[in-house]
Amino acid sequence: MKKKKLNILISSIGGLFIYDVIESLRKSKEFEFRIFGIDKDISAYNKSLFDVFLQSPDVNKKGNQYKKFFFKIIQKFKINFFLPFSDAEVNFIIKNNKQIIKKLPELKISFDIIKNNNIFINKEKFYLFCKNNKINSFNYEVISNIKKIKKTSNKKLILKKSLSSGSRNIFLIDEKIKKPYEILEKRKTLVVNFNFIKKQKLNSRYILMPYLNGNAYDVDCLSQNGKVIKILVRKRMLLNEFMYYSSGHKIIKNKGIEKKIQKIIKLIKFSGLSNFDVIKVNNKINIIDMAARPSGSVSVGKFAGYNFVLDLIKLTYKFKIKKSKNSINKIIKPFLMFKKCYNVKRIEKYVPYYLDQNKL
Repeated sequence: MKKKKLNILISSIGGLFIYDVIESLRKSKEFEFRIFGIDKDISAYNKSLFDVFLQSPDVNKKGNQYKKFFFKIIQKFKINFFLPFSDAEVNFIIKNNKQIIKKLPELKISFDIIKNNNIFINKEKFYLFCKNNKINSFNYEVISNIKKIKKTSNKKLILKKSLSSGSRNIFLIDEKIKKPYEILEKRKTLVVNFNFIKKQKLNSRYILMPYLNGNAYDVDCLSQNGKVIKILVRKRMLLNEFMYYSSGHKIIKNKGIEKKIQKIIKLIKFSGLSNFDVIKVNNKINIIDMAARPSGSVSVGKFAGYNFVLDLIKLTYKFKIKKSKNSINKIIKPFLMFKKCYNVKRIEKYVPYYLDQNKL
């Protein structure tokens, strides 16, 4: 069978698990990919894996520059498919969807940008959606004034930016501690008390919610027109629930989690690849976050037989998707390895990637 040639653009390529995404595309029997990568960091992790790497403007700080850059490279390199790996770029796509449809009618994107996807813009919209549809069990407040936060002595609270993602800008409020301390380096994730919070100046809207201490799950979901095609529930084996990635997952079957996600997908008639952060406390399932993009650890599913990124492209171009194998209760514990890089245009001779230690 002759392979279909595609130019694919992947953004925010500095993630730890990008190697396996690229490898799965290279090994495709249906497609021949020319893979372009962009990142705001000129020294982005794994940039050597791409046929072409370009440094992009910061979409958060230089929105207009990013917009010009985006349209220019799509047209210049005749990009067929765009796969964003950051919430900021998903928001950029949603906000500019009409212009993208008009100027780049042939461009395919990893989610349907025609439908109303405003719940992805920020946590405030997503939590309101969950509240209106009785999806979550906890109460929350939207905070724009620090003085509105009521002091409690016996309950831990979470204060996080409505526009933040990936465990950034999060305060765990615990009145029992005397001195604030950082629990995630460079991500502004702190354990603090009320005295510390009262001294802060809020520069955006925040969500104030209970601290949910329970089992954490990452869920990958591929859907079309509101129908779930594939779903994989991964229980985090890492005990620090604030980490934006996990060094190990256990593949599980949980009908309660799957039903809640199926409900969301059906209500918004979502098409594409999405991911969810879930916490289960005392048998109550809460969807903490949702994104219209692949999880940073989506390729962990590949070790369990779920090749979500390649299946997404197959679904987009109407190729048959094979049923994934049953990997329930399999524990995936990737660890860092190095592999020789054969891209003659790059200085780096070896690139890092993650290997499933269960295969050893």
